[in-house]
Amino acid sequence: LSPQNVPLLLFIAENLFRAQKFDGARKNLEQAYKIEPHNGDILLLLGAICADAGEAEKSRRLLSVLANEEKTESIVNYIWGILAAFEERWTEALAAFKTSLGNTESPEIEYLIACCYFQMQMPEKAQPFLKSATEKDTDFADAWFVASLIETDTKRAETTMKKAQKAKDTRAQCLEFLK
Repeated sequence: LSPQNVPLLLFIAENLFRAQKFDGARKNLEQAYKIEPHNGDILLLLGAICADAGEAEKSRRLLSVLANEEKTESIVNYIWGILAAFEERWTEALAAFKTSLGNTESPEIEYLIACCYFQMQMPEKAQPFLKSATEKDTDFADAWFVASLIETDTKRAETTMKKAQKAKDTRAQCLEFLK
């Protein structure tokens, strides 16, 4: 009844996004984007969906408009960091994650920063970020796991690995490996 109703299209898209029905969300967002190509909410959601679909350039183009806005800077850089890490561009991923972290306390982003340093073979720079992440979230199995990999003292590495195994983090990627 109202194919040009951007607030309605966005409302539907947001609910489909939350329900993880990304194809339906994308369809509504693309329709809304044709009508309002400068709408920040549309750009953010559509950029996130494109990133998740592996369409890095389209995602970057959509999100670049929002990169310097205080409200969206952190999430845009988080998405950019994930895209860069997926492409194994560790220096770029590191810069994006550091910008995303800003002044917030986020164990997940600290862990991602540590992973970038780990991939760049700079374990000494990864350690403080892993320490901070595990202090803020003692059940962060993946952070404990990576910390155990870079630990040079065998005894401490074993202790840290046990913490990864005992963590109550059901979403941890390391759990498959630890079985």
